[in-house]
Amino acid sequence: VLVACMTEELFNEKAARNLFKKVSIWVLTLIVAPVTLLSALLTFCPLFFKNILMRFAEKENWMAAAAPRLVRFDELFAVVEKYLTLGSPFIWMPLASGIFSYWIVFRMGEGPRRKGFQAALAALLVLDLWTAGFLLRPVPADPAKLYPQTRVTDFLKSDKEVFRVMSLQSPPPAGGVQRYILKPNLVVPYDLEDVGGQDSVLNGRYLYFAQKYLSGHPETTFLNKGILDFEDVDSNVASFLNVKYVLASDQNPLRVPGLKPVLTADGITVYENLSVMPRFFFIETPQTEIPPVSGSTPFKPVFFSKKTSEWTVEVNSDKPGYLVWTENFDSGWKAWDNTQKVPTVRVNDLFLGVRLETPGNHAVKFIYRPDALFRGAAVSAVCLGVLFLLFLGSFLRKKSSRPA
Repeated sequence: VLVACMTEELFNEKAARNLFKKVSIWVLTLIVAPVTLLSALLTFCPLFFKNILMRFAEKENWMAAAAPRLVRFDELFAVVEKYLTLGSPFIWMPLASGIFSYWIVFRMGEGPRRKGFQAALAALLVLDLWTAGFLLRPVPADPAKLYPQTRVTDFLKSDKEVFRVMSLQSPPPAGGVQRYILKPNLVVPYDLEDVGGQDSVLNGRYLYFAQKYLSGHPETTFLNKGILDFEDVDSNVASFLNVKYVLASDQNPLRVPGLKPVLTADGITVYENLSVMPRFFFIETPQTEIPPVSGSTPFKPVFFSKKTSEWTVEVNSDKPGYLVWTENFDSGWKAWDNTQKVPTVRVNDLFLGVRLETPGNHAVKFIYRPDALFRGAAVSAVCLGVLFLLFLGSFLRKKSSRPA
């Protein structure tokens, strides 16, 4: 629709054609020509550019850990060569389409050939957009190369329960690079849920809670954002967060009560948390102490099934209370109790919960339906409707202005 409206205006309005010519000249002179020249130099003199970038990186002290960062630098430079040399469509396609579209607008004028030029320009713009989208499409990477299968991941995935893991990171060596233990965001590559990762990035309340209690820093002040890397563990709080396994370097053995080493492989020791609490639990009243006092909470067993964005929980309670899910509270989660929609509540200022008003059997379903998704869909629908009406109005005006 946009391409059709654009070409229609260019062919019907002389002022629009003149403006397009001027803009094209400036774009070709100030952007396309310099980029093409630099691309030619990169194509024929790659070592010249590489040495300049290396000297700049050394001056800025970006090469403190020479060996690993040099390898990474070579990888990034290879990517630059792939996309910015003359053989890349990202270079020759804009150059060719810019020159050709300018030539079309310059030559089209009036007369019987006008429709042919108009069709050629529309086809060129569509081809240019399609080529750009095709080249920029995400290419699936081989998961086995990005996230290789290891004895540790095989062991963790062999446990069919729903649980969280916690990765303890060793401090980086002086001038070295941080060696991460199965990081970041295990839920994406390995289908394992880590108490760090995206939870800490996206939720300031959770970041504050984890830094203050899990990492043993009670002096922590509240921050709205940050990245959480654990270097210590409080087993009581880890249990409260459904952490069943703690992962640490085999060079730094843990001496934490309640943690039992169960596997050492791949430079990692896996510790099982013997006092882990369930991911879902039932309580009569929300906790007042964080971390909770061990044994003070009447946890009761629940049964649940899991899909990508839908969890179903069954609980049998002998009195009213709260079903608590150790998931960060998010208004996008909607809940149904025995098919009746119920409001979600924030428990302990952090977790997601549902108030069960009556005793008995309850089947509670959680489905993630963020309000922003529906607002975005509504805005997109309105915009498409406006574009359609504009195109329809332009078409009807031109049809009515034709001589009978």
